Amino acid sequence: MRHKRITIQFLLLLLFLWALHRKYYHLSTKKLQRIYQCWSVNTQTEELKLSDWFLPNASRPMKMTTNWSAPIVWHGTYNEVVLEDYYTSHKITVGLTVFSVGRYTNHYLHTFLSSADRFFMVGQKVIIYVLIDDFFKMPWLELSPLRSIKIFEIRREKRWQDISMMRMKTISEHIVDHIQYEVDFLFCMDVDQIFRLNIKWKMLLLIAFALSLMVIKHHFRIKKYLQKINLCWDQEAEEPQLSKWFNPKKRPDVITTTGWLAPVIWQGTYDRQVLEKYYKRLNITIGLAVDASGKFSYQDLQQFIQSANKHFMIGYNVIFYILVDSFSRVPPIVLGPLRTFKVFLIFRDSMWEDLNFIYMKNLHDYIITHIQHEVNFLFIMTANQIFKDDFGVETLGKSVAQLSAWWYFKNVKNFPYERRSKSAAFIPFEEGDFYYHSAIFGGTVQEVLDLITEYQKGAIQDTKNGLSSTYERHLNKYFFIKKPTKLLSPEYNWDPSFRIPPQIKCVKIAWQSKGV
Repeated sequence: MRHKRITIQFLLLLLFLWALHRKYYHLSTKKLQRIYQCWSVNTQTEELKLSDWFLPNASRPMKMTTNWSAPIVWHGTYNEVVLEDYYTSHKITVGLTVFSVGRYTNHYLHTFLSSADRFFMVGQKVIIYVLIDDFFKMPWLELSPLRSIKIFEIRREKRWQDISMMRMKTISEHIVDHIQYEVDFLFCMDVDQIFRLNIKWKMLLLIAFALSLMVIKHHFRIKKYLQKINLCWDQEAEEPQLSKWFNPKKRPDVITTTGWLAPVIWQGTYDRQVLEKYYKRLNITIGLAVDASGKFSYQDLQQFIQSANKHFMIGYNVIFYILVDSFSRVPPIVLGPLRTFKVFLIFRDSMWEDLNFIYMKNLHDYIITHIQHEVNFLFIMTANQIFKDDFGVETLGKSVAQLSAWWYFKNVKNFPYERRSKSAAFIPFEEGDFYYHSAIFGGTVQEVLDLITEYQKGAIQDTKNGLSSTYERHLNKYFFIKKPTKLLSPEYNWDPSFRIPPQIKCVKIAWQSKGV
């Protein structure tokens, strides 16, 4: 059994090596030219030498190196601080695949995942790939910061009687289709194991040096050149001026610029390619938190995730944060390349009956403990919506608000603002800009956190004064005081029960019910 396991692990390493070769070898001429241009003007951290971190102890009887000079890592033979500094500066992502079928799922998977969450590559970005034959047997747990998950459901094939062969075939397919685009290093492990201590850089280096030195040198050279590209781009990257990508004159039929000069994004007003060049260089990660608790159904969440996987920020790293009040409400989730997810439980508070307040309180806590460390931008949406067209980087901004389809074509005097002067959400009758929809808002993580914090303060103040105002009215008060830097037109959140007016050229997201 032991020899069989060693053989499997060796073959998996070869697959890993092949994926790296495929990822980094095929570089275009323009990219190579860019490499050498950047290489001449930048200084980049050199490849880590074995002598920098490996400290073999001659007094110990164990064998320290192989015949081909690869290190054999024992406790006390490595300088973890050096390794931490090196890999942290490179901002790597480490993948961990675990194959779990049949009785192994019930017996081992939860223990493996919980121990890996606690001990595997602590402090670094990790994607856990779970290959399972029944999605509904997936044991859910809340992952720590910097960890997300991706599930691949395995279809058994009669021709593969050998479970090891099926495992190899499945992992190799997902490396080609997904994993090679998402991680820098990959470990493949058996599910019937438990992590006991931190497994960190010593394993990375052990794997690296145990492979063919010639191929690894090739990989690190290409990797280093690609890092120089990113460094050079980062130094040159300046956010494009509004006039470079936004042309309000293309839509004279609608409001395209606010009184405080923020753009209102309509179909035809933006050049996404200009923005793509900027954001691709930054290697950003975008979070999408979805409220799937309370009144939202299992089907609502399933349709939302399926459509978001197809249309939300295609080509960028995306983490879906799914907030539910029961793990049983999580449907099968099949995601494309560059997208992973995390499930968070919503904890009830006996002091509060308002579901919006409970959700926002939980979201606030998860942003502080997890989300702020993982993404550059964050959108908050409700589950009873469905993406109909691409929701791209034209929507990114410091503070992003969604115009309400119900009220955009109405007079500001009729907007349903909070009019009671004692309420924290109060807006006087003679004032107001737009009416914003609570189903979507976003921006940088700090801006989203500030909005939620102010909403909580306002709701608590109203409660003390014996008042109760809706979450949406508090959101409108926040944007009335602190103007959003970008507004999304009703095209980005349309009610299909309305007759579509000529101003709506392309519906990006459609409501699924009146109760958004």
